[in-house]
Formats: sequence, structure tokens, C-alpha cells
Amino acid sequence: MLIQALAAYADTRLAGELEEPAFEFKPVRFFLEVSDDGTFLGFIERTESVQRGSKTFVTVQQLNIAKSPVARVSGLHPLLACDDMKYVLGPGEWTKPEEVQNQKERHEAFVALLRTAAEATTDGSVESVLRFYDRPIEVEFCT
Repeated sequence: MLIQALAAYADTRLAGELEEPAFEFKPVRFFLEVSDDGTFLGFIERTESVQRGSKTFVTVQQLNIAKSPVARVSGLHPLLACDDMKYVLGPGEWTKPEEVQNQKERHEAFVALLRTAAEATTDGSVESVLRFYDRPIEVEFCT
């Protein structure tokens, strides 16, 4: 009973004060799914239909992701595991000709951060993602 009361108090009176300052909720439209051997399996769309009155809207689901420690208006500042498409996939059909080099650099920085994380943690999931990036043909399926 006491635990339930404390949980209810935290949910109502302390809402927003117990959040992790290194994370924030952001809309994440797609997950990139890869197998253990690094094979591209597909995209998982993270949208849901929401009924508002008589209308139905499609909204992107929120995900609690790492917050950038710096303003990303200039420089290369990739985020681990969840980032903008130009970091995750690099240049593609969405890229303007004058942005190709910029997006290549962002993508390389993202993959370098994954390599650092894989070496530091020896996490199998991160290593699977690196196997995906080490096989350019797999990355091309996404672009």
C-alpha cells in the first residue's frame, strides 16, 4: 500500500522532476532492423493512428533517446544508436548534390561512435550493427 502511494505521488506531484537529464523524448519514425550477422532486414515504422473527434491522424511514436550534450548547429556530433538519417545512412536519394560531402562526414562520425561503443562494451547488438555498416551493399538497400 505504501509503495503504491509513493508511486502515485511520484506520478502526479513529481512529474517532470524525476526525468533523466541525459535523455529526452523525441519522435522516432523508423527503426532500422538488422540481423545478428549484419544483414538488413527492413524498416519498422513507428507510427500510430490517433482518433481526435471524427478525424484520424497518424502520429510518430515518441522514444526516450540520448540528448545531445551540445547544440548541433555546426560540427559533427553523432548520437549513439538513434539519430538523423544523414548520420545513420549518409547520403541517399534525399540528399542535394551540395550536401553529399557533409552527409558522408556525418555518417562516418556516426559509425566511428558505434565502433567506440562496441569496443568499450563488447555488446552483441552494437557489434551486429557494425557488421551491417561493414557491408556497404547492406547499407545501400536502405538508401
